[in-house]
Amino acid sequence: MFVLKRVWRFLRRMGVASFLLLLLLLFSLLGSFLPQLPSSVTNDPERLSAWLTAAQERWGPAVDNLYRLGVFTLFRSPLFAVLLGLAALSTLACTLGRWRGAFRRVFRRPVRCPDTLFEPGPCAVTLPPASTTDLQAALGGKGYRVRVVPEGEVTHLRADRYGLSDLATLLTHLAILLVLAGYGLTSWLGWRVEMEVGPGEVVHLGHGTGLAVRNDGFAIDHYPDGSVADYRAQVTFLDGDRVVVRETVRVNGPLRFRGLGVYLMGFREAEDGTGLVLQVSRDPGAVVALAGGLLLVMGVTVTIYLPHRRIYARLERERTLLAVRSSGRDDDPGAELAALAREFGGC
Repeated sequence: MFVLKRVWRFLRRMGVASFLLLLLLLFSLLGSFLPQLPSSVTNDPERLSAWLTAAQERWGPAVDNLYRLGVFTLFRSPLFAVLLGLAALSTLACTLGRWRGAFRRVFRRPVRCPDTLFEPGPCAVTLPPASTTDLQAALGGKGYRVRVVPEGEVTHLRADRYGLSDLATLLTHLAILLVLAGYGLTSWLGWRVEMEVGPGEVVHLGHGTGLAVRNDGFAIDHYPDGSVADYRAQVTFLDGDRVVVRETVRVNGPLRFRGLGVYLMGFREAEDGTGLVLQVSRDPGAVVALAGGLLLVMGVTVTIYLPHRRIYARLERERTLLAVRSSGRDDDPGAELAALAREFGGC
């Protein structure tokens, strides 16, 4: 149990999570630059031999060694699975280790602050006595949520703007978890296959789909000047003898159904017509990763452009003390303080 606690504390470190995510990014970039073997090719010795031969013509004799090292199957390798799992676990540990503090900052905001906050500095100022009502109105007009607590002859005031932005950190962590989850789903449950379908030919997809695709025709549209306007392929997907869908696939208009994406990659002229080069893929993690990406953009945007700014005030009989604090990126929190000083201090 002691060892597990130490491992958990280690994974909770932000530096560890950042390092693992960086490794995962480098791993993914390597897999993006190098060709990856489709699982359908890996399981077919004849197609695998043809693929490696074509790769040797492009990459040279090093292909055989790279293949043995698993470079062409990075996203299905045990190393990738371990790295993805550790990155997700570390991100989860960071999130759980920070949610209490984030919720406390958002929902437990004491109005009274320590005396040290009002010590002279760029973010603190002393003004002549001011009216609590006037200060409330001024801050409320600037979009602050103001709370006041009287304490004898002293009145404590706290004003918050964009108070919920402290939760943006948790939103960003959740977004990273969703992106990693989508990445994992696609790597382990997704697949992609490229196939050639001759004129009128029926080719089975495999991968447990029970579907087959038929080439029903191909056409090239032209503009009046003769240049190519569009490429169109008429395809029919069959489940046994039953037609599942019959649609037109374009170069920039893929067909989507049953969680599959069908893309027109090219065509081959033949004696009896035109053969199609189609790519069919299943990407179960796409929606999850997209949701994570949107949340990540939202979280980063809120953190950078809507920082939580807090203004504290202590209104005494002889003077008014003001201090400002801000989280996240705030270009000039002291500017708000200077404006209040001009308004209530005449300076």
